[in-house]
Amino acid sequence: MEQPVDGAEDGAARRTEPRGADLRHRLAALAIVAVCVAWTLGAALRPGMTTVAGNLLASIAPYSSVVAGPGAEQKTGQSDVVFHFYPYFVELTRAVSRGELPLWSPAAFSGTPFLVSVSWAHPFFWSSLVVPGPRFYVILVFLQALLAAWFTYLLLEAWGADRPGALTAAVAFALSGALVVWRGHHVATVLAHLPWVLYSTLRLLVDPRGATFAGLVVSCALVLLAGHLGTAAHVLWIGAIYVLWHLLVELGGTWTARTTAVGTWGLAMALAFGISSVQWVPFLEYHANSARRHHDGLVTDQVPVTGQPGRFLRSVSVFLFPDLMGSGARGLDGVAALSTGRSVNTELAAWVATPTVLLAIVAVLRRPRSTVGPFLAALAVLSFGVGKEAPLLATLGVLVPYRPDRFACFAAFCAACLAGLGVTRLGEAPGWRSRWATAAWSLLAAAALAALACAWLLGGPARERIATLLDPFVVSSFQKASADEARNSPLDWRRDRVRRYLSEGSRAVRVPLLLVLVTTALLAGLSSGRVAVAAARPVLIGLVVVGHIHWASGWDPAVPVRWVFPETPAIEYLKSRPGPFRIVGHAGTCMPNAAMVHGLEDVRGYDALEIHRYHRLLDLAGKAWAPWRFEASLLQIGASPVLDLLNVRYYLYPERRRDPGLRLVFGREVWIYERESARDRVFVVPRVRFVATADRAFELLADSRFDPLGTLIVEGDPDPARAAGARGEVRSIEVERHRLRAVVTMDRPGYVVVSIPFYPGFGATVDGAAVPIRAAYGALQAVPVPAGRSELVVRYEPLSFKIGVGVSVLSLVALCAIWLIWRADRPGRGARGRGRAEDRPQVTTGRTGRRDALE
Repeated sequence: MEQPVDGAEDGAARRTEPRGADLRHRLAALAIVAVCVAWTLGAALRPGMTTVAGNLLASIAPYSSVVAGPGAEQKTGQSDVVFHFYPYFVELTRAVSRGELPLWSPAAFSGTPFLVSVSWAHPFFWSSLVVPGPRFYVILVFLQALLAAWFTYLLLEAWGADRPGALTAAVAFALSGALVVWRGHHVATVLAHLPWVLYSTLRLLVDPRGATFAGLVVSCALVLLAGHLGTAAHVLWIGAIYVLWHLLVELGGTWTARTTAVGTWGLAMALAFGISSVQWVPFLEYHANSARRHHDGLVTDQVPVTGQPGRFLRSVSVFLFPDLMGSGARGLDGVAALSTGRSVNTELAAWVATPTVLLAIVAVLRRPRSTVGPFLAALAVLSFGVGKEAPLLATLGVLVPYRPDRFACFAAFCAACLAGLGVTRLGEAPGWRSRWATAAWSLLAAAALAALACAWLLGGPARERIATLLDPFVVSSFQKASADEARNSPLDWRRDRVRRYLSEGSRAVRVPLLLVLVTTALLAGLSSGRVAVAAARPVLIGLVVVGHIHWASGWDPAVPVRWVFPETPAIEYLKSRPGPFRIVGHAGTCMPNAAMVHGLEDVRGYDALEIHRYHRLLDLAGKAWAPWRFEASLLQIGASPVLDLLNVRYYLYPERRRDPGLRLVFGREVWIYERESARDRVFVVPRVRFVATADRAFELLADSRFDPLGTLIVEGDPDPARAAGARGEVRSIEVERHRLRAVVTMDRPGYVVVSIPFYPGFGATVDGAAVPIRAAYGALQAVPVPAGRSELVVRYEPLSFKIGVGVSVLSLVALCAIWLIWRADRPGRGARGRGRAEDRPQVTTGRTGRRDALE
C-alpha cells in the first residue's frame, strides 16, 4: 500500500483552518524560541550588561586597571566580536552620525578600505545605528536566532512536518552549537539564512511566480551581504546541491519544465550576486591586494581541475567515504558537532547522543516516504568529509578546504531538521531497524555512563585504562594550538587530554547523560508499544529544548558595558595630544582596532585581510604574531625608521624600558613613549631613488645601511625633472576620513610623501590639477609637486564602490521589472497563477509519485 507524503494528513487539516491560525502558531513558535534564547543569555539581558566579551581586556594594558572584579575571569565567548567586529561598528555608527559613508578607515593598518570589513549593507547591522554601543550585540543575537527559527519552522512545514516537529527543529537549530558558538559573529548571521535559502528555493521550484522568485533573490543577496563570504559561498552551494537533488529526484513534470525551473533559479542567483555587488566588488579588489592567498574559502591560487587522476580519485573517496577516525571532523568531534558544535575534548560521550541526534536517527531509520530525510542525512554525513585534509573542493578549483567546524555547522542544521521530522513520525509503526537502533543506543548510553562513573569514582589505574581505551578518539581538529602540542608528544598529549576530561569534564555531562537515558527509554517504550505517542511527544520535545538550553546557557559572558574598551587615563592622554599622529603597542598593549573605538589611529589592525604592500613594510618594523592571519595584531616592536615613515609618534609598552630615541611622557597603567623623529603625515625627503619593482624597494629598506629618512624610494620609471631631489616644507595638514589637504613649499620640483597605504582608489590634485600617485617605499604614496607654494589634496574615491553600487541598483531595477512582468503575465492562470498542472514542476515522493501540497 502506498504511503502518503510526510505530514500530508496534517497539512490537509491545516488547510481547512483560517490563514490567521497558521500565523498564530508560527508566531507562538517564534516566541518560544525567543524565550529560550533569553534564558541562555541570562544576566546579559540586564540593563548595563552585554554579551561582548569585554572581560578579555582584563589582562590587556591599559584596560586591566578598569576591567577587574567579579566576572573578569568568566568564560570569554567570541574574541573576534570584541577585537574585530565591535570596533568596526563603533566606527560605522560614528561616521553615519556625522553624515559620512565610511569608505576608508584611517584608524587601523594606517588606513584600510572600511566597508569591505564590516557588513554595513545587511539590515541586521543597521540596528547598531539605533542602539549604539555594546548593547547592540544583544539585539543581534536575537535577530540571528529568530531568523533561523522562523524559516526553519516554515521549511519543516513545507517538508511535511507537523507543528510540534517544526517547533522542535526551530529550537534545535536556533540553539545549535553552530549558532551559539558563533553568536554575534558574521558566520552566525550567514548560517541563520540557510533555512531561508532552502525554503525560497523549494517555493520557487514548486511554484515559480514573481513572489517566490523575489524571495529567493532577496535571501541569497542577504547571505552575500552578511559579511562572511566564505561561509556564504558554502550556504549557496548547499542551495545548489538541493536544486540538483530536486532536478534528479523530486521534480516531476516534463524535462522542459525542469529546465525552466533550473534556469529560473540560475537567474535568481545572478540577480542576488548583482544586488550584493556593493559589498563583494570592493571586497574582491581588497582581496586582490591583500597579504593572504585565501580568505575563509575564497582562494586566489586554485588547484586546477586537470590535476593528476590519482589525486582526483582520492579526493572523491575522501569526500564520499570520510575517515571518521582520521581527517575531516575527526570522528566523534563531527558527531558531537551535529547538535552542539563542541569538540570531543570537552563533552565526549554526552554530546554524541543528545536527544536531538536520537530523534534525527528516528527520522532516518523509519521507512522513508519522501527524499527529504535521506537528503539531509547524506548532507550531514558528507559535512564530515570536507575538513582540512579533504582535497575534493580544492581539486575542483571551487573552495579551499579549511575549518572543518564550519562544515559541521551544516550538519547541525541537518540534525535539527531530521529531529523535527523524527518527532512528526513518532506515531508510525517502527520497523526492525528502528528497534535494533534503539537497543544499540541504549547499550551505548549505558556503557558511556558506566565508563565515566568508573573513571570519576575510582580514578588512578582505572582512569589510565579508560584513557588508553579512548586514545584513538582524542585528536581534535578544532584547536590548532593543541594540535601543535600533539605533534611534539602525541601519545602523552592524547592521554593527558582524556585524563583531564575524565577528571574534570565528567561532572559537566551528568545532565546531558540523564537526558540521553530518558530519551532512549522513551524511544524504547514507543518501539515496544508500552508508551503512548501522545504522552511521549511533548516529553521528547521538552528534552530537546532542555538539552540545548542546558549547554548554551553561560556560553556568552554577561559583561558590564563599562568594561568594553573603557576610557582610561592613558587613552585620555593620547586623545589630548595634537595630531595627526599614529600609535603602536608592543605585543597586545592597547589591542589593535581599539583605536577605532577611541578615535585614534594605529599602524596595527585586527582583520582577516591586510594590504599586501603594507604588510611587507610593517614586517620590516617588527615581528608579527601570526604570519597567516591578523598579521599586525600582536606586533613585537621597537623604535624603527619604518615606523617613523608611518607617522608613529607614540609607543605603548606594558612595562618600562630604555630605548634611545624614545622619551617617556606617561607612566601609569601603561608606559607611553614619544618618538621625536617621527615624520608628519605629509613630509619631504631631500634625496630620491627610483626602483623598478616593489621587491627592490623592500630589499633596500631591509638593508641596515640604507637610510629611509634621508632617501625616498619611488617605484617606476625615473623622472629626470625630479631625480635630483628637493627640499621643502609642509604646513597646514588637514586630515579627514576620505580627504587629506596640505600646503607644500618646495625649492624645486620633487615628491612629497603621503603616509597613507598605496592602494587603488586614491587620486591627488596639486592646485586643482590631477597628478599621478606613485608608490613610495613600496607601500606609501609619493605625489609629484612643482617648485614654489602649492596646495595638495589627496582623496579616496574608489571606482570599485561606484561599480558595485551601479550593478546593485541595476539588479534591483531588473528584479522589480521581472516581478512586475511576471505578475502582469500570469493573472488568469489559476487561483495563484500556476499555469497548467501538467506543465509545471511537481514535487513527488520517489516511488509513490504523489504530489506534495506545499502550503
